[in-house]
Amino acid sequence: MTIREALDVSQRSVSFRDAEVLLAAALNVGRAHLHTHPEQHLNPEEQARYDTLLARREQNEPVAHIIGYKEFYGRRFKTDARALIPRPETEGLVECALAWCVTAFREHTKTTNLPCPLHIAELGTGSGNIAITLALELAAQSIPATIIAGEISPEALSLAGENWETLSQGTPLGNIQLRFVESDLFAHPVFSKRPFDLLIANLPYVEDTWRAHPAAQQDVVFYEPDLALFGGDNDGLGLYRRFFYEAREHLTPQGVVMIEYGETQTELLKPIIQASFPSSTLTVLPDYAGLDRVLVVRPELSLQ
Repeated sequence: MTIREALDVSQRSVSFRDAEVLLAAALNVGRAHLHTHPEQHLNPEEQARYDTLLARREQNEPVAHIIGYKEFYGRRFKTDARALIPRPETEGLVECALAWCVTAFREHTKTTNLPCPLHIAELGTGSGNIAITLALELAAQSIPATIIAGEISPEALSLAGENWETLSQGTPLGNIQLRFVESDLFAHPVFSKRPFDLLIANLPYVEDTWRAHPAAQQDVVFYEPDLALFGGDNDGLGLYRRFFYEAREHLTPQGVVMIEYGETQTELLKPIIQASFPSSTLTVLPDYAGLDRVLVVRPELSLQ
């Protein structure tokens, strides 16, 4: 069997894109290699390994679990059943947070002539993809920051720690401190030591009824942890109600809140935010598909 033949999955319940990823993993090559060497023959061991991966995918196991990682912001994050698989849409939240951090640090330094570190809290860190990306990207720009990443699941927290240990190896961190803590939102004492300049969260926001929806992806329903998916209350926003209520006590006067949420939840979130931050602006940012995905809340201004 050649690579070209192996990629013909028209008779199997696997997409061509998934087949590419799985074949590259089976051969331990990059996806580009598959298209530059289409006549390369698979040896029996490679073919057996590829067939096993295809069979697992046909049972709806997520590709990221099968190969053991997911690309996020140019880095490979270890993925397994302990935490939600990082989504491409979440890169928009990271980009927004990084842009704000750069501007805030420059403005503060210009005003005080002191490189004061930013204080950032992330709630619901999961695999650690947001906090770790922020830490490494800020380190690359020599922007000092203290980041506290909270997570209620000890299993997810262990995965985040493994990702941090792997991805930070050999990287000059400078004045970057990243700490992971087990916490139900802001319950850990570390969150009460001082207010934060940036609160960032990608909390579970899926409605419980989604599980029975015909369009619900089986690889999500059966393989990813419920704790990381379903946000509570009928609209999926139970955790965000708690988050915004508690966030009032943990934000500096000029601080900012950034969250990821479901594309249909914008109007539902507005009164929740207004109840906690009655004088604030709310900015909605779309994801790559043009859908509402990120909310930026600036409490010192007036709500629009």
